[in-house]
Amino acid sequence: MTDGAVEDAVTVKLDHKNRAELDALAQLTSRDPSFLIDDAIAIYLAAHRWPIARIADGLHQAEAGDFPSPEEVDAGYARWV
Repeated sequence: MTDGAVEDAVTVKLDHKNRAELDALAQLTSRDPSFLIDDAIAIYLAAHRWPIARIADGLHQAEAGDFPSPEEVDAGYARWV
């Protein structure tokens, strides 16, 4: 990790194929496997952060009873077709 964050240890089970590929990539890039795993997790979380936030926003709106009108639904649908 290069951002100075505190590190925590986590045990991860990998299938043999993924472990072999991880080890090969680590060797080719002169990186520690832990660095590559941390990097992969950061990329995964970044890719899922936006949709998860949108889902949470939608749930909060639904719980508050904030639903679009039929006209708003039609207008939104019309933008996609």
